[in-house]
Amino acid sequence: MCYKNKWIYEFDYLRIIAIFAVIISHGYGIFGGASLYNSLQSYMGLLGAIGVILFFFISGFLLSKIEPEGIKSLIIHFKDRIFRIGPLFWIALFLTASLFSLNIYQGYWIKNFDLFNVIINSLFLNNFTPNYVIPPFWFVSALVLFNFVYLVLRNFFKNPFYFVVSSLGVYFLFLTLEMAGIIWATNAFIYFIAGVLLGLLYNANIFTMSKIKSVHPVISTISESSYSIYLFHLIIFGAMVNLFALFQITNFFIRLGIAIIIMVCVCILIQKGYDFLISSKSKRGN
Repeated sequence: MCYKNKWIYEFDYLRIIAIFAVIISHGYGIFGGASLYNSLQSYMGLLGAIGVILFFFISGFLLSKIEPEGIKSLIIHFKDRIFRIGPLFWIALFLTASLFSLNIYQGYWIKNFDLFNVIINSLFLNNFTPNYVIPPFWFVSALVLFNFVYLVLRNFFKNPFYFVVSSLGVYFLFLTLEMAGIIWATNAFIYFIAGVLLGLLYNANIFTMSKIKSVHPVISTISESSYSIYLFHLIIFGAMVNLFALFQITNFFIRLGIAIIIMVCVCILIQKGYDFLISSKSKRGN
């Protein structure tokens, strides 16, 4: 497996924009903004969509650094990817299921929530079952699928032209399946592939970035914790709704501001602890 050691600081800022776009969009509905400022509804939906699109684009760009060197290399990378993102994903899924069953988490946008739903999501297969969706897990499941497709195409189509053609072919296949109701949330593959293609140009030194040589530690920390923030923000927001009701805090902006600050701090601690466990396990393995 070939890893090109290039890091682009611009993506720390893009991740910040993406994650705050998503959590503000969700917080707008959860903490009562929709009823107070209904005229902003379409803009908040667009804001959330922009955040998700940015995440797909960034993931594709960064994945373009990886060039599989055969089936064995492909399998190793995909397995490593699952074990890297899986534990936090499964913990968040378990918490969501537990809190929902206890009527503590209100389960925003969840449909048909049952054991089958949990199993399908735990296997990253919910994009193949449109009626069994638990946010925000659909996004991670889509990324797992996109990662797999990229690795397969990159392994079999070394020529950039054939890779582009095959990627577009997969995109139109996804669109067809989505229109038939067989699969969903895969139209975002076009943003992922756009990131991959731009990343390939960057890695080939045809396209350059890295105008920014450093980032503020706070920006970097939040950026590095964006995965935890995405996975756990709805769970924490659900808990905060109950807390605000207990203390009779009704102002939308105060509720949203406090919830975001607490949620970000908690998720940073989660990510730091998780990274520490991963690094400790890696050192023991060596």
